[in-house]
Amino acid sequence: MNVFLTFILYGFIILLFPYFVNLSLKQKRNTKTIALVLISFLCALVATFRGNSGTDTSMYRTLYNFGEASITRWVSIEPGYMFLNNIFKGVGVSSNLFFGFLNLLTTFFVLLSIDREKNKVNVYVSSLIYFSTLYFQSFNIMRQALAVAICLYAICLYLDNTKVASVTLILIATLIHRSAIISLAIIVAKFMFEKRNSKLLIIISVAILMLLVLDRNLFGKIILTLTGSQYYASYVLRNSGSRGSFLLYYVKLLPILLISFLEIKNYKHSPNITVMFALMLFGYILSSLGVFTSTDINRLGMYFSTCDILVMGYCANHNISVGNLYIKKNLLIGVILIYFILVFFIQTFILGYYEIVPYHNMDIVYSPFV
Repeated sequence: MNVFLTFILYGFIILLFPYFVNLSLKQKRNTKTIALVLISFLCALVATFRGNSGTDTSMYRTLYNFGEASITRWVSIEPGYMFLNNIFKGVGVSSNLFFGFLNLLTTFFVLLSIDREKNKVNVYVSSLIYFSTLYFQSFNIMRQALAVAICLYAICLYLDNTKVASVTLILIATLIHRSAIISLAIIVAKFMFEKRNSKLLIIISVAILMLLVLDRNLFGKIILTLTGSQYYASYVLRNSGSRGSFLLYYVKLLPILLISFLEIKNYKHSPNITVMFALMLFGYILSSLGVFTSTDINRLGMYFSTCDILVMGYCANHNISVGNLYIKKNLLIGVILIYFILVFFIQTFILGYYEIVPYHNMDIVYSPFV
């Protein structure tokens, strides 16, 4: 029964919340802002009452209640996260409310990103992609999910030439999760991929990155040279129990890759989307390192792969026309929606990703107000 109710709850969030976002972004500025905050608050409520659902929830709860000395890690928790953690702990609220607050921020930054690109993307599609991916992932990797959301908005700002605010947000995100520093690559990406010959540069860059992923020894040496840290180099070099398949990883992504590549000539109307498309590909390639190693290096790609929220939303707004091939956007919308919905339910309910099924751990009930 708990699994069935979880299925209904998650289905409601994935299918109906994007409708609320779409409706909200059509309102006037003040009303829109209030509506986005309200949606973020509702999402935060679900995160607040999740009990121990989520792979890392128990670890974060221990950290909240007993401090950093209570958990074992190779590196210290970032000061920005601990600052927020200690403020909420000092006020005396429960860990659940703190988790809800983090989720509220995560959702709000993503919705701000969609709002910024709303004239280019199908808002419903972009929102559904968020609610079927990063939203539920944030029940697990809370720090990084918030950092990823902040960086997605920062990327949107940078591509619109709001550069100081963008870089400032990325630096703030590094205080939540230090890996966010990789998002400063947007500076180089904008310079490279907004040019007329961006397609060729994207192909060359993707090919180089793919070679580095396949030649991890070389990749590790480059990281060691740049960072001077054997610890970070080991993220690439270490084999640690991963049993993935490189081929199956890309087969799973095939619908996204096919649609985004077939749409490539439409990107000329939006240089911002061209850059996000390149970043999305880089993110997928970086994440494919998880096939070889189960270290956190595969999560590094999330800072770029999350651009699929906006890239696929853009693709859903355009027909595909390549030679004799013509696909109407309504069909694309259906394919994209079905793909992300199916992937979510297969991963969570069949494969057990994120450990969020059932929604609430009924053996340990925490009051969010105590």
